[in-house]
Amino acid sequence: MPETSVPQSQTPAPLPKKSPRKKRVASVLQNECVSCGYCVKVCPLSAISIFHGMYAHVDPTRCVGCAKCEKVCPASVITIREEGAAS
Repeated sequence: MPETSVPQSQTPAPLPKKSPRKKRVASVLQNECVSCGYCVKVCPLSAISIFHGMYAHVDPTRCVGCAKCEKVCPASVITIREEGAAS
C-alpha cells in the first residue's frame, strides 16, 4: 500500500489555547455574618469554619466555589468570586 500524506494546505489549524480559568472561591462579609453555621454543614470539602464564634471563615485552598454555602446562607453574606478579585 502506498503511503498517503495530507498536503500542507489541508492540515487542520491548531486549536486556540484556552486561557486558564480563575479559581472561584466563597467570600464572607464577616461584619454581617450571624455565625449560624449552615455554611459549615453544607460545605462538601470542609472549607468553612466559624472563627472564634463570630463569623464564617473560608479556607481558599480547600474551597472549590460550588456555591452551596451561598445558597444556604440566611443572612446572604456569602458570595462566590474569582480568587484574587476584591471582595
